[in-house]
Amino acid sequence: DTAWVAAGGRLTRLRTAVDPAHGLRVIPSGGQVVVGEPVVRADVRPGLAVVSTRTDAGAGRATAFDPATGEVRWQRQLGAAAVAVVTPPGS
Repeated sequence: DTAWVAAGGRLTRLRTAVDPAHGLRVIPSGGQVVVGEPVVRADVRPGLAVVSTRTDAGAGRATAFDPATGEVRWQRQLGAAAVAVVTPPGS
Protein backbone atom coordinates (compact mmCIF):
# COMPACT_ATOMS: atom_id res chain seq x y z
CA ASP A 1 0.00 0.00 0.00
CA THR A 2 1.08 3.58 -0.62
CA ALA A 3 0.08 6.97 0.73
CA TRP A 4 0.93 10.58 -0.09
CA VAL A 5 2.19 12.92 2.63
CA ALA A 6 2.54 16.70 2.38
CA ALA A 7 5.22 17.69 4.91
CA GLY A 8 8.29 19.86 4.94
CA GLY A 9 7.05 21.71 1.87
CA ARG A 10 7.16 18.56 -0.24
CA LEU A 11 4.65 16.01 -1.46
CA THR A 12 6.13 12.54 -0.92
CA ARG A 13 4.80 9.08 -1.74
CA LEU A 14 5.37 6.55 1.05
CA ARG A 15 4.95 2.78 1.15
CA THR A 16 5.22 0.04 3.72
CA ALA A 17 8.06 -2.49 3.59
CA VAL A 18 9.30 -5.30 5.79
CA ASP A 19 12.91 -5.09 6.93
CA PRO A 20 14.24 -8.39 8.39
CA ALA A 21 16.19 -6.51 11.08
CA HIS A 22 13.63 -3.81 11.97
CA GLY A 23 10.23 -5.22 10.98
CA LEU A 24 7.54 -3.14 9.29
CA ARG A 25 8.81 0.22 8.06
CA VAL A 26 7.42 3.20 6.14
CA ILE A 27 9.79 4.30 3.37
CA PRO A 28 9.76 6.84 0.51
CA SER A 29 8.61 5.42 -2.81
CA GLY A 30 9.41 7.55 -5.85
CA GLY A 31 10.16 11.21 -6.24
CA GLN A 32 9.04 14.31 -4.39
CA VAL A 33 7.23 17.42 -5.58
CA VAL A 34 7.84 20.82 -3.95
CA VAL A 35 4.38 22.18 -3.08
CA GLY A 36 4.70 24.31 0.09
CA GLU A 37 3.07 23.80 3.48
CA PRO A 38 -0.52 22.46 3.43
CA VAL A 39 -3.21 24.84 4.71
CA VAL A 40 -6.29 22.60 4.37
CA ARG A 41 -7.02 18.91 3.94
CA ALA A 42 -6.38 17.60 0.42
CA ASP A 43 -9.32 17.02 -1.92
CA VAL A 44 -8.90 13.44 -3.18
CA ARG A 45 -11.01 11.89 -5.93
CA PRO A 46 -10.44 8.90 -8.21
CA GLY A 47 -7.55 9.83 -10.51
CA LEU A 48 -6.99 13.33 -9.08
CA ALA A 49 -5.88 14.89 -5.79
CA VAL A 50 -5.58 18.62 -5.10
CA VAL A 51 -3.36 19.99 -2.33
CA SER A 52 -3.72 23.64 -1.23
CA THR A 53 -0.53 25.04 0.22
CA ARG A 54 1.29 28.19 1.31
CA THR A 55 4.73 28.93 -0.12
CA ASP A 56 7.66 30.35 1.88
CA ALA A 57 6.74 33.79 0.50
CA GLY A 58 3.18 33.44 1.91
CA ALA A 59 1.42 32.97 -1.43
CA GLY A 60 -1.27 30.33 -1.87
CA ARG A 61 -0.85 27.54 -4.41
CA ALA A 62 -3.01 24.62 -5.55
CA THR A 63 -1.32 21.53 -6.96
CA ALA A 64 -3.31 18.78 -8.70
CA PHE A 65 -1.68 15.39 -9.18
CA ASP A 66 -2.52 11.81 -10.12
CA PRO A 67 -2.39 9.77 -6.87
CA ALA A 68 -1.52 6.58 -8.76
CA THR A 69 1.55 7.95 -10.57
CA GLY A 70 2.47 11.18 -8.78
CA GLU A 71 2.34 13.08 -12.07
CA VAL A 72 1.57 16.77 -11.48
CA ARG A 73 -1.40 17.72 -13.68
CA TRP A 74 -1.32 21.44 -12.90
CA GLN A 75 -0.28 24.08 -10.36
CA ARG A 76 -1.99 27.46 -9.84
CA GLN A 77 -0.99 30.48 -7.79
CA LEU A 78 -3.92 31.55 -5.61
CA GLY A 79 -2.67 34.85 -4.17
CA ALA A 80 -2.11 35.37 -0.45
CA ALA A 81 -2.82 32.41 1.80
CA ALA A 82 -4.83 32.79 5.00
CA VAL A 83 -2.68 32.71 8.12
CA ALA A 84 -5.51 32.82 10.68
CA VAL A 85 -9.25 32.38 10.90
CA VAL A 86 -10.98 35.77 11.16
CA THR A 87 -14.11 35.98 13.28
CA PRO A 88 -16.34 39.00 12.56
CA PRO A 89 -17.18 41.24 15.55
CA GLY A 90 -20.35 40.17 17.35
CA SER A 91 -20.10 36.54 16.26
